[in-house]
Amino acid sequence: MEKGQLTILLLGRNEGDLTIQKELLSDLNAYQITIRLIPSSAQSPFDGIDILPDVAVLNLDRNAEHDLKTLALNRDQAFPSIILVGHENHPKYLRLALQIGARDFLSPPKIDQQLVDCLVRMHHEKTAVHSQKGRICAIINANGGSGATFLTHNLAHIVAVTESLSVAAVDLNLQFGTLGLHMDLVPKQALSEVINNIDKLDSSALDGYMSKHKSGVRLLASSNDRVLLSSDISSDNLDRLIRLVGKSYDRVFVDLPQQIDSLTGTILENADQILIVLQQSLAGIRNATILKRIMTNELDILEQKVCFVVNRFNRKSVVSENDISEALNQETIHCIPNDYNRVAQASDLGLPLYEYAKRARVTKSLIELLNTFQMGTNATVKKRKGALRWLFPSSV
Repeated sequence: MEKGQLTILLLGRNEGDLTIQKELLSDLNAYQITIRLIPSSAQSPFDGIDILPDVAVLNLDRNAEHDLKTLALNRDQAFPSIILVGHENHPKYLRLALQIGARDFLSPPKIDQQLVDCLVRMHHEKTAVHSQKGRICAIINANGGSGATFLTHNLAHIVAVTESLSVAAVDLNLQFGTLGLHMDLVPKQALSEVINNIDKLDSSALDGYMSKHKSGVRLLASSNDRVLLSSDISSDNLDRLIRLVGKSYDRVFVDLPQQIDSLTGTILENADQILIVLQQSLAGIRNATILKRIMTNELDILEQKVCFVVNRFNRKSVVSENDISEALNQETIHCIPNDYNRVAQASDLGLPLYEYAKRARVTKSLIELLNTFQMGTNATVKKRKGALRWLFPSSV
């Protein structure tokens, strides 16, 4: 998906109405429009939709009350922005529309023009958001195998499928990187080749070098064809690359090796957020403390950018959450519960957790992590901007 492009899904049970609606919108630029007939067996209008659009236009029919009640009962799940189109602007429908956070409720007359105006307004809002620099999140292990790669690909995937944001994942583990393996992707081009051609790249050319996951996540990683050393990479060129990636994508997640050198330092200095991943062990706590000290004292990184994530957290461990918090002198740390078997199975299948086990506690903790550090996700309940606009049309 191009940065700033609005994806629209037209939903309903009448194919003729959906086709007419799509033709109405076909002249609008920067829109990706698809239609979908709601199956008769579907419990919810969004059943079977793996990748959510930016906007869903739900055409109400005789099943309107059932559809709206189902969405209201499942409002803790991820939904796109919803525009309701119907001929009965009944008070009970308005109440349900409010509960699901509907962006607009369109009814006769002039439904066609109202729909166009609403979508144009939403596209302008998205364009304004996407004109800003993307946020870069660097993720590094305090000790080997703590889960930086696990976090990188899962956080990137969740943002990609729950937000209307372009997302890139970068694996800076030059020799033994496994980010592509976790995503069931083979790097399209070697990281070294991209860096060596940085003078010729703009955002469009960069996207051509990226491997594309079905969720929309773009991957940039090293090839396993040859040994690549840190000395083979120019830190100046890497700096230019990460700035270009940040300019080209809304969210960038970088999987860093467990070392501090000119390359990792370049990424850390460009990062808006740094996650240090550790486990419940004295070695993990010690290394996390050292990493933070190097970042804040030697690299002059602002302390508020550095956060700690305890992976595979077990409440029965002799090292408690309070012990870790006190040792790190950190008031807030985020804990990812231990669910080793489920995570290993998803990894072996090349599936992100949000796809493999959306309702698992470990998946929900990843969503909470994104919300805590404001990296952006719609996967939890939040009041949508403009949710009351259709109730008070005079305020538009």
